[in-house]
Amino acid sequence: MSLTKTLPRTTANRSATDKSATKARMNFRLAPEIKERVALAASITGQEMTDFAVAAISERADEIISRHTTIHLSEADHEFFLRALEHQKAPSKRARTAAAKYRKIICKETTRK
Repeated sequence: MSLTKTLPRTTANRSATDKSATKARMNFRLAPEIKERVALAASITGQEMTDFAVAAISERADEIISRHTTIHLSEADHEFFLRALEHQKAPSKRARTAAAKYRKIICKETTRK
């Protein structure tokens, strides 16, 4: 069982040929053997190298973001979570104090930026 929060569609996960996407530039160097493999893979898929590279980078970024923004729960943990939501208790004094300290720290950090 997993609980998933889906991220909004961004320019990073649009296709490389999407004309409505704002274009940004990335420049990097590759080892010749990597470039050859990318060229071969692009050719096999019928894509230009740039389109293939953009799609591959975007897919990999989406995988990593998904892995770090998704919570996977066992069935028992899922049931525990749902019960906790159904039977909410008022926060303890200790929890309220911790939340107040957290807000105070966050407010200081956001005013510095």
